[in-house]
Amino acid sequence: MARRETKRSWRNFWRVINRPRPFDGHPIRIGCTMLLVAYGAIAVLRHDPAHPEFLCIRGAVCAYAVLGAGLASRFTWPALRAFTVGLALLLPLGAAYIDGTLGNDLTQLPLTALATFVPLVFLQVGLDFVVVSVALLAGHGLLLLVVLPPPRVSLTTVLIVLDGSVAAGTAAGLTLQIYRARLQQSLTWWQEACARERTLREFAEVTSGHLGGEDLLDELAERFRLAFGEGGRCAIVLRDGDAFRVAAAAGFDALTAAALKTLAVPPNSAAVLSGLIADRRPIVRGQLTDAERQVIAEHWPDPFTVGRLAALPLVIEDVVAGAVVLVAPGRSAIGNEEPLLWQAMASQMGVAVANARLLARLRQALHAKSEFLNTMSHELRSPIHVIVGYTDIAREEAAASEVALHALDRVRASALELLQLVENTMNAARLDAGKVSLRVEEFAPEELAHELADSVRALPEATNGVAVRWEIAPDLPRVRLDRLKVKEIVQNLVSNALKFTPQGEVRVILGRDGDRLRIAVRDTGVGIPPEAQARIFGMFERVEHGDGRGPAGIGLGLYIVTRLVELMHGRAGLESAPGAGSCFTVQLPLRLDQAADPGPA
Repeated sequence: MARRETKRSWRNFWRVINRPRPFDGHPIRIGCTMLLVAYGAIAVLRHDPAHPEFLCIRGAVCAYAVLGAGLASRFTWPALRAFTVGLALLLPLGAAYIDGTLGNDLTQLPLTALATFVPLVFLQVGLDFVVVSVALLAGHGLLLLVVLPPPRVSLTTVLIVLDGSVAAGTAAGLTLQIYRARLQQSLTWWQEACARERTLREFAEVTSGHLGGEDLLDELAERFRLAFGEGGRCAIVLRDGDAFRVAAAAGFDALTAAALKTLAVPPNSAAVLSGLIADRRPIVRGQLTDAERQVIAEHWPDPFTVGRLAALPLVIEDVVAGAVVLVAPGRSAIGNEEPLLWQAMASQMGVAVANARLLARLRQALHAKSEFLNTMSHELRSPIHVIVGYTDIAREEAAASEVALHALDRVRASALELLQLVENTMNAARLDAGKVSLRVEEFAPEELAHELADSVRALPEATNGVAVRWEIAPDLPRVRLDRLKVKEIVQNLVSNALKFTPQGEVRVILGRDGDRLRIAVRDTGVGIPPEAQARIFGMFERVEHGDGRGPAGIGLGLYIVTRLVELMHGRAGLESAPGAGSCFTVQLPLRLDQAADPGPA
């Protein structure tokens, strides 16, 4: 067992020091330039006319440096290895020949040792160290024993120095190689971790930006496929009663993907899938067994290309509602981090699908609420109209009795208030359901104001004796808006102002502000506290007074005003202070067919 572990460790070590790595040509260009400058200076300063071959050797090194500087940006991994091997042989053997010719005295031997040591440090892989070390030992031995004259110092000393330089350079180079490999592994891990984090973040942004639907599942399936790797395929399988169906697919051609969505997963395959995801743990296989491949072959197109598989349980509202099935060709190991990413994506998808289903149920509830309000309002409006009609008849019959007239007036006023409440409820329901459309026509604002003056006098709130004054600018042009909706806006604002104004007056001001129609309703009433002004335009919002009693109504008037103003591309605003009255302002475009953002009101 120990021997097996030792062999495995050596194999891992050899694999690490021979692994290709990314490299940058800029440092190579800088190193070659420095070598050119150094050897160029040596060639000039140490020129020996008696030995012209020395100039050739040094010139060859300079030419090699020029070649490396020029081609640094174009080097491939094999070319870089060949260049460093050539440099590790050329520098030591050239220096050894020059120094050996000069006698290899003690002043020259350190330079030869340095020229032997330095190039070895820049070798790229372990195999190159073996080749260069053997070649240098053989080359130095051949030069010392055969080609060159005997050295001035002992041959043993020269061999020890040169062989020690080779050994030291190889050891230093291998140590540097290991550190570079480890650093590259760490850098690669961090890059992959950042890529996984970016993938998960983008996936979360996609899920949070959708409101559900088939397009969401199709896009999520495509992102799962990309995260699984090259050649990956994805199928999102959802539980449909006791069976499973493919809700989305990615990585297939259009016909195959469409066919997958129309076919239910076979019962035996569904049973296997249900068993795999029952414990809510992801199933990841880097290499499939024959039995697993056979199961996939029952319903997966082109099954023989499947080499890797991942089945990720899809939990929706705390129930295992399906799975994300990923397959890809080839057989390769899957790291510990990738399944964590895939499962995190599956969990995020479960939350997104749950939110989409919740939103669908909410829409159904809102639709049911709108339908109920419409039905209720229609059912209430008919008997109220009957009450008002028979009250008017009874008033005519009871004209001689003051007590009867007072009672009938109270009945009629209450019926009108109830009718206004029903009308507001119906309008709010129609606006909330998007069933209100515009009927644009051209009209004069002053004519509308005269009609509104008569309508306001008939409001139940107008019986408290508060005067309503109308101020109309003389230069108002004809406008192109929805006449009935403008009338409803002003009437609701005046009605609201009368409710909150026990004494004083209400002023309605119609004017022009650039290319906008400005409608202001100012009262001398109780005012609105600052903390309530931000919510006063919401549905069912009312302001309680100091005595703890709220006004009549259910808080729909200002909500209807806001929605109608937005429908006509306008904007509503409010200025108020407790005890100082309120001023509601509405700005609308003069012509709705040329509507623009009216800016702040």
